[in-house]
Amino acid sequence: MKIRSRAVCQSCRKRKYGCDGKRPACTQCLKAKITCPGYEDFTFVLPDSSNSRIVLSNASPNHSLSQTALMLQPGSSTKSLMLNFSTFWWSTDEDVVALVNEYFTPDQGDFWQDLCPDKSSSTTCSPWLEVLPLLLDRSRRTSRSAPLLSESLRTLGYSIVCKGYKGSTRSQWDICRAQCYSKAAHFLNRELTEGTGVCDESAAAIMCLSMAELLIPTSNEGWIAHIRGIGRMTELCGPRSFTKPISQQLFMAFRPLIIVEACLSRQDTFLSSYEWQTIPFSLHEAPPLQMLLSHGSVLPSILRKLQSLHLFSDEVKDSLAQNILADLLKTLQELDAWEHSMQSAVQGPLFWPRTACPAPQTVNDSLQLSLWFSSLPVATSLSYLWAFRAVCFRQIGQLLSSDLVPASCRDTALACLNLPAIEDCQKKALAFHSMICQSIPFFMQDEMKFYGVSSVTLPLMLTQTVL
Repeated sequence: MKIRSRAVCQSCRKRKYGCDGKRPACTQCLKAKITCPGYEDFTFVLPDSSNSRIVLSNASPNHSLSQTALMLQPGSSTKSLMLNFSTFWWSTDEDVVALVNEYFTPDQGDFWQDLCPDKSSSTTCSPWLEVLPLLLDRSRRTSRSAPLLSESLRTLGYSIVCKGYKGSTRSQWDICRAQCYSKAAHFLNRELTEGTGVCDESAAAIMCLSMAELLIPTSNEGWIAHIRGIGRMTELCGPRSFTKPISQQLFMAFRPLIIVEACLSRQDTFLSSYEWQTIPFSLHEAPPLQMLLSHGSVLPSILRKLQSLHLFSDEVKDSLAQNILADLLKTLQELDAWEHSMQSAVQGPLFWPRTACPAPQTVNDSLQLSLWFSSLPVATSLSYLWAFRAVCFRQIGQLLSSDLVPASCRDTALACLNLPAIEDCQKKALAFHSMICQSIPFFMQDEMKFYGVSSVTLPLMLTQTVL
């Protein structure tokens, strides 16, 4: 018997559209500029001692699903969705999408606004979440990667549920997660082996598995393996494959992951080429964060060259070192230009000390050196900007401290950076790392959900590794 999903609004159900289950209005209705009619109302009835199953029945009009769940288990709306998901083994993919959206997507507020006021902001925090319902619907109609996407999505859903439980209950959901993870890996391996795995649905599936690994790591390099796989898949597709709206949304989602992983492993990335920086955005202008990532995409190659300097003769080594120094200085200039451009698009300061604004109740009063931001996109972009700058200053300091750079080049570099001594390069790198740390309270607000944590994790991981 087919179970009707509780996370599909009446309009999407009638039109047979993929619904993300957002409240008070779903994304499909918002995009169509129609009034979202809402969702079917249900209530939970707690099981008695003679029957361990949960009974589902129609609720009164005054009680929504979330309200009833909150009465049973006090807490955030995410916890109510976790209860909804974990008590019904037959939860549909739409239910899991609603759970993932609720867990990842920040609450709509003043802090979630686009960098450019004249452009409508995304309805979710992450591009890949916005297209997930569409991909689920398309995979069912075309039978393309449907089992892979479903099992990967459920792996992520069970990861979220596992984070909310401890003890024997956690062990139960860990087993469910492991089963879905195993199935997803099997489907992914089969599609890649058969050559049918290069598509939007496969990319979204790998993104789900990557997020599941970040939530509950199965190994130290689990998420790295997924990112390398999606990077290879992206490269095989070519840049023109990501000019279409859905493909571009996915591309923008895993692009920072690929670049940060390449920096950590000190390996070249295809994303540094001019074609990959321009062609995917030939039809739609790149957002500020994506423009920043284009500037930072050269860093993995620079780090690899620095790591391999010892393999060359002294004469070649000196020449390479000077070229690397020039590339680092050029990158810093591009980062400065990007910051000036973003500042011109935002009214007021981009960030300020926490003491200059009212302290949110969710922030610990002992954190006196916190930084606050004009919006969440600004905070995310600046955390990457500071991470890229920290990498540049750290590597410049190491080069200037070595015998590979002549005194004349050393003096010119310091003058260009407006620094009096080589030691100040390391101080600048540490300062940018500290600024990322000081921004953590902003990202850790309850309203930011898991998006806040994930936004600052990668830049912080990058600076900690380099420093």
